[in-house]
Amino acid sequence: MLWGFEAQVASLMAYGKLDKASEILREKLQKETSSNPRLLNLLGICEARLGHLQEAKDLFTKALSFSPDDPKHLNNMGNIALLDDDPATARDYYLRAIEKSMWLPEPRYNLAIAYQDMGQFEKAMAAFDEFLLLKRMGIWFRVLFALGILLVVYILFQ
Repeated sequence: MLWGFEAQVASLMAYGKLDKASEILREKLQKETSSNPRLLNLLGICEARLGHLQEAKDLFTKALSFSPDDPKHLNNMGNIALLDDDPATARDYYLRAIEKSMWLPEPRYNLAIAYQDMGQFEKAMAAFDEFLLLKRMGIWFRVLFALGILLVVYILFQ
C-alpha cells in the first residue's frame, strides 16, 4: 500500500497523467539529498509509458545501482529489454527478480512472455502456471507460510 507522495504519483499514473507524475517526481528527486531508488523506479515507469525507453532504462539502471537486489527494479529492466526486442536479456532479469523475491508474481508473468517470444512455449506455460498459482495464493497464505517457517526455526533452535 502506498501513502502520501507515492500514492499521489500512483494515482496520477493510473489516470494517465504521466507528464504531471514525471514532473513532480523530478522535482522531488531534485530536493532529496540522496537518490531514492523507489522514486527513480517510479520515474522510470512514467518515462517508459511515455515511450522514452532509453531514459527509463537509465533510471532503472540508476535505481539498481542503489539497490541491486530489488526485484521490482530487475523486473522493470526486463520489461525494457522485452520492449527492445531482447527476450533473452529480459529472461535473465526476470529470473534474477524471481530469485530475489519468490512471492512477486509480475516477473513470472513477464517471464512467460519472454519465453513465448523466444519460441520456448513449454517454459512459457510453466512460468504462466507459476504466476497464476501466486495470484491465487493471496496475502493470508503468504503470512501463514512465513509464520510456519518462523515456528519451525523456533522449534529447531530452542
